[in-house]
Amino acid sequence: MMHPFIIQLFKDLSISEEPEASSAGSFLLSFTENLSLSIKPLDVGFYITSRLGQLPIKDAEEHLKTFLAANLFGDATGRAVIGLEEDEKWLTFSLAIPYQMTYNQFRDELENFINYLELWQDKLAEAATT
Repeated sequence: MMHPFIIQLFKDLSISEEPEASSAGSFLLSFTENLSLSIKPLDVGFYITSRLGQLPIKDAEEHLKTFLAANLFGDATGRAVIGLEEDEKWLTFSLAIPYQMTYNQFRDELENFINYLELWQDKLAEAATT
């Protein structure tokens, strides 16, 4: 189910190369140096994830509280979740979405994900400079 959506997305974005899945079946989409994401298949849908950025060292605990609060009801993240990689240096931004949707709904979910990702990247960059 995911592969036809990815093919259509590449066409819509005028990406001339054929989308290639990894051995795990995921697709990597790179838009800019700071904006790339992975779309992985789940049994019941898709899992979209991206690195948000590095956790600021200064006042890390306060920043983590902010991200935890943003996750609380999903309103501040568009239902995505801000998390930490195992090394606790990199923040991640992830969203699981169901298969029961049309391509247009998938594209809208992806666009919404990217908009919130960029919003939180900006907030993270601002936090790193304060």
